[in-house]
Amino acid sequence: MYLFLDIETYSKKKPTPLDKIIAIGILYRKGECSEMIIFKEWERSEKLILRDFYEFVFSMDSPTIVTFNGLRFDIPALIYRAQLYNLYTLEDLLEFWHSTRVIDLFQILLTENSFRFKGNSFKNALKKYGIPQRTNNKEIAERYEKGDYKYIEEHLREDLINLEKLFWKIWRRYQAQR
Repeated sequence: MYLFLDIETYSKKKPTPLDKIIAIGILYRKGECSEMIIFKEWERSEKLILRDFYEFVFSMDSPTIVTFNGLRFDIPALIYRAQLYNLYTLEDLLEFWHSTRVIDLFQILLTENSFRFKGNSFKNALKKYGIPQRTNNKEIAERYEKGDYKYIEEHLREDLINLEKLFWKIWRRYQAQR
C-alpha cells in the first residue's frame, strides 16, 4: 500500500525540521477508494496529532510511504517533535523509520536536475510534469498567524493529491523505460 505523506510547519523564518508541526496529511488507497486524513494542531495540539499520526502508521501493514523531501524534512521533523514530547523512544522511532519503505521523490528527481538541490522543488517538479498548483506554501506562516486554517488544510490536501499524481507520472515514465 502506498501512503502519501506531507506535513506543514510553522516558522517566522526559513522552515527547518525543528519547527512546530501544525498539520500532518496522509493520502492512501484502500482498494479502489482513496482516503485522506489530516491531523490538525489547531483542533487538538501538536503532541496529540503526532501521537495520532504515529498510532495510525504503526497500525498499517507494511506501507510504502511516498514524500517529497521527506528524508530531509518531514521525517526528521516527525522524529524530533515526537521526541520533544517524549511520545516514543528514539530507538522505537528510528526502528520504525528504518524498517519502513520510503520513496522520496525529491531524491529521485535529483537525477533530472543534474544532481543539484537548488531548483529541485515540489513546485518546479509539478510544473515540469504538467500538474497545476493553486495554493502556495510560502503563505502558510502568515495564514497560520491569521487563523486561516481552511487555507492551510486546502493547501495540504492539494499537496497530497499532487504528490500522488507526481508519483504515478514518474512511475509510468520509469516503467516505459524498462
